[in-house]
Amino acid sequence: MTIRLMAFDLVGTLIDGEIFGEARRQVRVEIDFNRGWAEAETATGFNCHFNYEVVFRYALSNTSVKPLYRQFQEFLITNMLAYIFEDVSPTMRELSAHNIKLGFVTDGAEEVEGQMIRALLDHVGIAEDTCIVITTDRIGAGKTSGLPFKELISRAAELGIDSSEIKFVGDKWEKDVAPAINEGLTALLIDRDPDGSRDPGTIASLTDLFSLLANRHNAN
Repeated sequence: MTIRLMAFDLVGTLIDGEIFGEARRQVRVEIDFNRGWAEAETATGFNCHFNYEVVFRYALSNTSVKPLYRQFQEFLITNMLAYIFEDVSPTMRELSAHNIKLGFVTDGAEEVEGQMIRALLDHVGIAEDTCIVITTDRIGAGKTSGLPFKELISRAAELGIDSSEIKFVGDKWEKDVAPAINEGLTALLIDRDPDGSRDPGTIASLTDLFSLLANRHNAN
């Protein structure tokens, strides 16, 4: 079956997750943000509603939150291009040149990860309205629930794309690949560790997608 839609996780797959650590450091408050952030996410149920401002309010209860949150948000959006993995831009452009639509499914907020995806698309010169962008705050549940992938399948169907024509790539088995497979999608794990041993269905770089697509085309 021809692949007509290639969908991706965002953080860890297209963008180095270190950007979030640096963004938190930019807040410059006197707390252990590595530990405090994780505690705040757990306490506020962040993985259910993906509201960063709620996490900030919990972690910084005696601090004016909104200015710090805006600083956090602005850092992510304005600096994200420096954290894009080097294989991302050429892969996006090559897929688009082959008339393969792009999709994005991210555990995050429309005003943060959604804006980061838009900045990425603007950078590579691909119109957002030709893509499917799904941020889980709009779905009301994270990827592990399967609901964001159901939404991906539904929106692809509106474009005449069957679920068998979708491939999804993510960097975490439990949060990305397994939930996508459970919804009937073909999914690949990307492991960028140069010393890692890779099972079938795991790629080291997004450029590996083209050999997979070529093999699929030849098989057809």
